[in-house]
Amino acid sequence: MRPARWYSARVCAILAGVIGPRTTLAIQPAQAPPPAVAEQETIVIKGQTYKVYPAEQLRARGITVKDVPRDQNAAYVYIDAINAMVPMPQDEEFGKAWNDAQMGKWPQGPTGDRLSQWFEQNKAALDLARSAAQMPAYSMPLFGETNASLYATLLPQLSDYRLIAKLLCAEAERKLNTGDGDGAVNDFANVQRMSAQFADGITLIEGMVGIAVRELSTNRIRKAAETGKFTPEQLARLNAEMQAVAERFATSEDLLVRERAVSESMVDDLMRQAGPLALFSDGALFDPTSDSSKETGFGRLALALKKVHFPDRAVRRHVRGFYDNILEQSRATAGGGIPTINEEQALAQIPPWSVPARVMVPSLTRVYEISLRHQSNALRTRVALAAQAYKLEHGQLPPTLSALVPAQLPAVPIDPMTGLELEYSIGPGGAGYTGLEPVNSKNDEQIRAKRKVPVIVNRRASDWRKYVDAFAAAHALDEGQRNAAEGVLRSLESQAVSFEAARGESIQRLRAAGNDAALAKELKPLEDLFAELKKRLDAIPTAKQRAAAKEQRP
Repeated sequence: MRPARWYSARVCAILAGVIGPRTTLAIQPAQAPPPAVAEQETIVIKGQTYKVYPAEQLRARGITVKDVPRDQNAAYVYIDAINAMVPMPQDEEFGKAWNDAQMGKWPQGPTGDRLSQWFEQNKAALDLARSAAQMPAYSMPLFGETNASLYATLLPQLSDYRLIAKLLCAEAERKLNTGDGDGAVNDFANVQRMSAQFADGITLIEGMVGIAVRELSTNRIRKAAETGKFTPEQLARLNAEMQAVAERFATSEDLLVRERAVSESMVDDLMRQAGPLALFSDGALFDPTSDSSKETGFGRLALALKKVHFPDRAVRRHVRGFYDNILEQSRATAGGGIPTINEEQALAQIPPWSVPARVMVPSLTRVYEISLRHQSNALRTRVALAAQAYKLEHGQLPPTLSALVPAQLPAVPIDPMTGLELEYSIGPGGAGYTGLEPVNSKNDEQIRAKRKVPVIVNRRASDWRKYVDAFAAAHALDEGQRNAAEGVLRSLESQAVSFEAARGESIQRLRAAGNDAALAKELKPLEDLFAELKKRLDAIPTAKQRAAAKEQRP
């Protein structure tokens, strides 16, 4: 305090003691009334009151928050559903019955009756969730005090979301088993819509919960379809619902962009407060557990000292650079293909001393791979539904995936995991097929390895596929002939992929160097395989079919 202010303060204190408080107030200068503070919105979840973190503060931090009125926001209807939930009995017998129900095996007898009673008790909650799934707008808030640091906010009740999804899936299977296929389609479709809503949150964690719910419902839909209890019309409707969800579901890039904004904001909070920074260094002169949001002279000094160790602008730049690197790696090149993220490369660009930046960045490789895997599984299930519908309508499985286009599918599907067509082949006697298996921990490495084949595979594979499809259409091949053509393509495709895996890096180097002569020599085996493809296809049509195709050529 400067001397003049100290003197004025002493005089005011003396006057307060001698003349009295009323006189002191009278001689003090008039002050404007404090500005009115808007009351913070609150919400009750399972008996506990939470304060809603102001959306305008999140937007000021650069975080995207949709402007949805509360009465039109599906998120609040889900909260109503959570509040209406009747807890699950915790005894072992009931737990086993619930596990059986989740596997599509509704228990019988008294245990099944108890389970049915619990479902009936939760009817109101499930109806609210169904209603929320139909709503077009969703924006779940974060919870915390106004002006609180972002890392002090709370997420919504994510575990309850998953329980509601499990209940609806079990209810769908029960309806299917009792002949209500339309009701089963409705509930499965609702869970798919819910997953897209959940994934459209503010944080990466919400995105991962949305993915988990979608994976749950996708797996249950596939198993339900394999029972053969859906009609072709119900399968087509379910397929259309899944396609609509696929078109609106958050992509891996969406998730990374959102998490970048949140991480940068959390780093900003961290760099503005001395207390949390103490956690990243030894010998701190202050208490890291203290309320560092309250400014003190010593706190400002401590913060300044910490910024000597961790320059705030540099730390922010390191976090931003990490995300930019990952995003750049995750984006497909102009030539197509599915990239693979090298997180270690991005992390290596953060200096070892930038501890806050290294601590604040999550593991994004796994997020990226999980996102691709769940997209692949959703597509594989859609194709399996289409194949099942085709079998019900034609009495046999489709000979090729192209036979599903356009009646069941808009185009021959490309696997999001690899950038290549999904594998599919009819088994002996047409009794079943191989391919379209769900991606899981047992086969994901094998499937992901195909992505490492250079980008030329996508162009070459696409050209070969187009040629076979055009040949089949031009010669009006029947199903048996199409099956033979697909067998030729698969056989030669396998050889081509093996060649590209072995010589791909060399081909890329020659292409990048512009060495056309050497490149042509390197690609000669692929040209020979394509010539073999044409020759073997030409042997499939009858003479009459060849003549008709020749007449139609321009």
